[in-house]
Order: sequence, then C-alpha cells, then structure tokens
Amino acid sequence: MNNQTFGPTAKPLSERIAAIKPGNPAPNAMARAIGIAIANALVNERTIQRSAETDGAGEAQIATRRNAVGPTEALNVRCPVRVKDAFRAFCDAERLGYWQGIERLLQITGKLP
Repeated sequence: MNNQTFGPTAKPLSERIAAIKPGNPAPNAMARAIGIAIANALVNERTIQRSAETDGAGEAQIATRRNAVGPTEALNVRCPVRVKDAFRAFCDAERLGYWQGIERLLQITGKLP
C-alpha cells in the first residue's frame, strides 16, 4: 500500500506524522480553562480543588469523579410524583446531583454534619 497522499509531490504520511511536534501550553492555560468552564456552568465550583503539590503554585485542578466521594451504594425510593418533582426542581435550581441534594437536605435538617 502506498503511503503517499494526493499528488506526485506529497510527502509520505510517516514523514508528515513525524513532523508534528507538541506545542508548549500557555502559562495559566489550565486556570483559564477552569475559569471558563465554571463561568459557563460546565463544571461546579465544588468539583474544583486547589492542590499545592501540582506545580508548587497551587494551580487549580478538576477533581476526578472516580472514588471522589468514597464507596457508593444505590438508593431507590418510591415517592409521590409531587415530592419527586419538587426534589428534582430543588436539585436543578441548586445545580446538584441527586445524592448531593439528599446530602444538602440532611445538612439543612442537622442530621448530617
């Protein structure tokens, strides 16, 4: 198989791939990207954590979702439609996942520190 692309003067694909060099990221590129993500509601501020171990300057990093909250279990609840609708509206308004909504309500009632 010929690895030439189009035309008689085209470089072989292997040469073109070898010529690709990664560029240096702009300073504070990660912090700017995280700021844009927060401003556009793509990520919740609570998912951002400061870490002084990253580069010594405490650059912000997005927390990984895997094992970020510890062990988990499924919870299935049967409830009246009006309660479900109110709970979903609460979680949507507060931009919370359902487990976070339950946690917030438990904190409000004083049942969870």
